[in-house]
Amino acid sequence: LQSLLGGAFPLDVAAAHRAVARLAVALGAGLEETAAAIIAIAEANMARACKRVSMARGIDPRGLTLVAFGGAGGLHACGLAEALGCPEVLFPCEPGVLSAEGILDAPREVAATRTVLLAEADWTPAALTAPFAALRAELSARLPTGTRWQWLADCRYVGQTHALALSLEAPPAPSELRAAFDAQHARRYGYALPADRPVEWVALRAFLRADRAPPGTTPSDAAAETRVGPTVVSVYSATLFVPAGWRAERLPTGDWRCRPEDATRRAQAPKRLALALEVHRQRLAAIAEEMGATLMRAAFSANIKERRDFSCAVFDAEGRMLVHAAHIPVHLGSTPLSVEAAIATVPMRPGVQVVLNDPFAGGTHLPDVTLVTPVFLPGEARPRFYVANRAHHADVGGIAPGSLPSPRDAEGHVRALTIDDEGLRLPPTVLDDALRARFAAASRLPAERAGDLRAQEAANRLGVERLVALVGAGGRDEVARLDAALLDYAERRMRAALAALPDGIFTFEDALDDDGVGDAAIRLPVMVRIEGDQAEVDFSAAPDAVAGPMNAVRAIVVSAVFYCFRCLAGASIPANAGLMRPISIRTRAGSVVDARPPAAVSAGNVETSQRLVDVIFGALAQAAPDRVPAASAGTMNNVLFGGLDPRFDPPRPFVHYETLAGGAGGGPAGAGASAVQLHMTNTLNTPVEALERDFPVRIETYAIREAPPVTPGVHAGGAGVIRRYRFLAPAEVSLITERRRLAPFGLNGAPAGARGVDRL
Repeated sequence: LQSLLGGAFPLDVAAAHRAVARLAVALGAGLEETAAAIIAIAEANMARACKRVSMARGIDPRGLTLVAFGGAGGLHACGLAEALGCPEVLFPCEPGVLSAEGILDAPREVAATRTVLLAEADWTPAALTAPFAALRAELSARLPTGTRWQWLADCRYVGQTHALALSLEAPPAPSELRAAFDAQHARRYGYALPADRPVEWVALRAFLRADRAPPGTTPSDAAAETRVGPTVVSVYSATLFVPAGWRAERLPTGDWRCRPEDATRRAQAPKRLALALEVHRQRLAAIAEEMGATLMRAAFSANIKERRDFSCAVFDAEGRMLVHAAHIPVHLGSTPLSVEAAIATVPMRPGVQVVLNDPFAGGTHLPDVTLVTPVFLPGEARPRFYVANRAHHADVGGIAPGSLPSPRDAEGHVRALTIDDEGLRLPPTVLDDALRARFAAASRLPAERAGDLRAQEAANRLGVERLVALVGAGGRDEVARLDAALLDYAERRMRAALAALPDGIFTFEDALDDDGVGDAAIRLPVMVRIEGDQAEVDFSAAPDAVAGPMNAVRAIVVSAVFYCFRCLAGASIPANAGLMRPISIRTRAGSVVDARPPAAVSAGNVETSQRLVDVIFGALAQAAPDRVPAASAGTMNNVLFGGLDPRFDPPRPFVHYETLAGGAGGGPAGAGASAVQLHMTNTLNTPVEALERDFPVRIETYAIREAPPVTPGVHAGGAGVIRRYRFLAPAEVSLITERRRLAPFGLNGAPAGARGVDRL
C-alpha cells in the first residue's frame, strides 16, 4: 500500500520502516511482527475505551454492527469488531465525509422525550397510554410526512438511577411492561427482582422519521464485488483494511459489509511475549472496567451508583491480582488479601460466590463488602481465575447510621468502641439466599442492601463470562503464559524504579489529631529502607491500638504502600501483585496499624490510611525529592447521616455516606489541584440534585474554599471545599475528619497547609 484516500495521501513507506525498525531491534523482533503488535496494542486500547463508554451507558456492543467512519476508521474496524464481539463491519461508500453526507442525505426526523416518573402501582391503562398519545400528537404536528415511529421506554427498579431502554411498538399493558423490563434486566445483569420490588417508568422517548430512499450510489454505479482478506479497499476519503479470515462484500449502495469467515473469531494477540503483553493487559483491564460499569448501573445506593465507591479486579488461579481497575486505591492491597482469605476458607466449586467484610480477614472496614467468584473453564476441576469486587454499602448495621460510629453519642457521652459496634461482620462465607436475607436484615435499609449485593453479583457474573471468552480466544496455555509474564513485568518495573533511588534508611513521622475518645495525638512513625532493587517499609514503631475507631488493619498498610510505590514508579506500571514482590512490610500485631479483634477499625480505612500515605511520601521525599509532593488534605472528610424521611407515609428510613474533596499538596512540578478526592480515595462527588432528591436535606453552599496568599517561589497546595447542609428532618449526623488540629506538612521549606474546619 503506497497511499491512502484513493491515492490522494502518499505514504513515506521507508520512513515508517525506519521508525518501526528502531523498536523492533530493541525488542529483538521482526519488522512486520513489531508493526502488527503496534496496531494490536492501539486496537486493544480503542476496544477498551469503546467497552468502557458503551457499558457505562448500558449498551453491550456484542451483536451490534460496527460502522467505520472517518479517514482511518476502516483501517482498524475489523480488528476492533473482533475485540468487541461485533459480528460485522459496515464501511460506508464515503466514510471520510460520512457526517457531512449524513446532513445532506439523512431522512427528516423529529424526536421528543417526556418525563413520566410513574411508579408501578400507578400503571393504569390510561396512565400508560397518555404519554404515547401526547408525543404522537406533538411529533405528528412537527413532521406531518412522518411514517416510521420508534418508541423507547426508560425503566428501572425503584431505587436505581440508571434506566434500561425498552423498545415498544405501542402502549403496553401494565403486566407487559413489567415483564419486558424484568426480561431486559435479566439479560443485561443476569437477574430480575421479585414482584414485590416495584419498577418505575422514568421517561418515554419517541422518534418519527419520514420515508426517503437510502443514501449511497445507485445500483448501477456499484457493481457487486467480494474480496477475501488480507486485502485493502481504498476510496477517495478513506481506506478499509480487510484482515486474513475476513470477507468484504460490496453492497448495491456502494457500502462494504465485512464479516469474519468464522463467526466465533476473536482478536488474537501477537505471539512474541514482549509484544503480546500490553495487548493482554489492556484486555484484562477492560474486563475489570466492564465489571465496574455493570456494578454502577445495577446498584441502588448513592454510594455506588453516584459516588462509585467500589473496586473491581481480576486474579489468577493462585489468587494473585492480575489487574485492578482505576477505582479506589485503598482497595489496591486489601482486596487481594480478601481473595486469599476466601480461597483459604471456602472450598471452591462452580457456582460458589464468597462474601466477606471482616477487616481481620483482608477487609478494610465493615461497610466495604467484598464478593469473590471463582472462574472455572470447561473440563477443569479447579478455578483458573477469580474475579472480585468490593463496594461500600451505606449501612451494615451497628450503633449508628452508616456503620462508622463516632465515640461520642447524641448526649455527648464518650465511650470506647469495638468492632461489634460497627455492624454485621462476615468472615469468608458462601453466599446463598439465607445469607442474603441475613445481610439485608442487619441494615437500616434492607431493600437497598439486597439490591446492591445483587449488583455486585451481576458485576462478577460479567467478569466470569469475559474471562472464559478471553481464554477461548487466546488459548489456555497462552493466557496462562501471559498472566505469569504480566506479574514478572510489573516486578521488573518496580525493581528498576527502586534501583534508581539512593540506598539508605529514610524515616518520617506525622500524627493523627486524636482517636475521638481522648485528646492525644496518635504518632505514626515509618522507616523506609532502600537497598538495591528492594525496599522495606517498617511501621513496627507505631503505638498500640486506640480506644476509638482510628485503628487500621494490616491490609490498609499494604494498600498505602502499594499506592505510594506505584506512584513513585509511574502510572504506566501495571497495578498487579508483581509490583509488591520487591517490597516487604513490617507491622507490629496489636498496634494502631495492625489492629486485632475486638478493636474498632471503621475510621482506619478512611482516615488513618491517608496519614499512612503522608508519612510514606514524607520518607520517600528524602530519596526522591524531585518526584514527591507535600502533604495533601490528609482526610476523606467523611459525612454520615440517617433518620426517617417524612416525605413518605409512613416515614421511610434513610442513610447516606459521602466523602468530601480537599486540596492536593504542591509538588516539585507545580501547584496542587483544588477540590479533588485524594490519595486513598478516588470516588466522585455526590451530585447535589441526587442528594436533595433522595434525602430530606438541602445543600446551601458547595464551593471551593478561599486559599491563602501564595508565597512567591512556592508551589502551593490546592484549596479544599465548603459544603453546608440543612437538614429538613431530624437526623443523626456523624463526622469523621482529620487535619483539624495538625496541619498538613510542607516540603522543601514550604509552609504547612490550612487545617479543616467543622461547624454545627
